[in-house]
Amino acid sequence: MRLVPALVGVAATAVVAAATVTAGGAGATTLPEPAATNTSGCVATAPLPARLSVGRSGHVRIASTLTGNAACGQWEDDGAEAILVAGDGRRVAQLQWPHAFGQVAFHDVWASDVRPGRYTIERGTVHLYTSSYSPLTTQWVPTSTDVRYAGRFAAVHAATTGRGLTITATAERFRRDDLFHGFGHVRVTLQRRTGSSGSSGSSWTSAASATANGKGVVRFAVRPGTYRLSFAATPTVWGATSHAIGARSVINSR
Repeated sequence: MRLVPALVGVAATAVVAAATVTAGGAGATTLPEPAATNTSGCVATAPLPARLSVGRSGHVRIASTLTGNAACGQWEDDGAEAILVAGDGRRVAQLQWPHAFGQVAFHDVWASDVRPGRYTIERGTVHLYTSSYSPLTTQWVPTSTDVRYAGRFAAVHAATTGRGLTITATAERFRRDDLFHGFGHVRVTLQRRTGSSGSSGSSWTSAASATANGKGVVRFAVRPGTYRLSFAATPTVWGATSHAIGARSVINSR
């Protein structure tokens, strides 16, 4: 990295306020055409996945590779920085890319500090300058990701009872104390597979639904077959789907 002390913090950045995008990766980000008044023609962004989950590791890493359009590579650069902001407007961290394009910047958010919702990388500044060290203006496209706690099913059991099948499971959600807990009173759907596994005609259809008890435990009595369980996402917890369940199977047992 070539440091130009007199220019650090000088290069201006024009933020594209109406161009916030959520990207699955660098290839999925569409950059706008530079404004007519943009000196460098460089449009930069830091793509993020659409969603991130806080689970067993106890934290989530929000990481992004700085990318830009072709014009960004025509000039000398001296790094970049941007602000990571939570959905409530709280400033979470300052991200830095020491050598600008192609570099990865990240920040770890721990379960106890997570505020479920949208996290945005905004107010970015890329320090570009000419061969004569004149600072250049760039455009920045904000990106965002949706962060929530993980959900899962545990202690999933299926056993034949007479001519039927009894399925029991515990719906769980991750919490701020770094542990999974029973997801009490969540609505759980039982789906039955029709057709052979792996065949083009195979599909899942809703067979029943029930509300878990206060500890997240749910029970279904159904005719023999192959099933799976699911619950929908909430504003703070991602939804979950179990593996396929058949007679005498035990999945995700604790």
